Amino acid sequence: MDRNDRNILVLGIFVLILLAVGYYLLLFSSLRQEYLTAYEQRSQKEQQKAQLEQEVAQLENVRRNAPDIERYILEYYKIIPAQDEIPALLVQVEEIAREADVTQFQITPGSPEARPGGG
Repeated sequence: MDRNDRNILVLGIFVLILLAVGYYLLLFSSLRQEYLTAYEQRSQKEQQKAQLEQEVAQLENVRRNAPDIERYILEYYKIIPAQDEIPALLVQVEEIAREADVTQFQITPGSPEARPGGG
């Protein structure tokens, strides 16, 4: 192989390397970035879909149990007096306590509080 053929071979390899680097920088890297962005978006959408499917399953469970829940609510409404009936209930409880000789008996309406000592 003479010197001219060797120069052409080296020049050809150099051109191929330049083409490969140019392809990577100009085309492949932008396509790769687009792919990574699309992949990330897809992953987020899949997570959202999984969360929505979980919520749908919970809502389906609530819908299936709705008659039982409504029955419990109605039972509690029958047991718990309405807000305007609470003062009359307190008077009745105090009268019963007085008749039973209970001393220092006091009921005050309000939000429930935890007892000291966690019990």
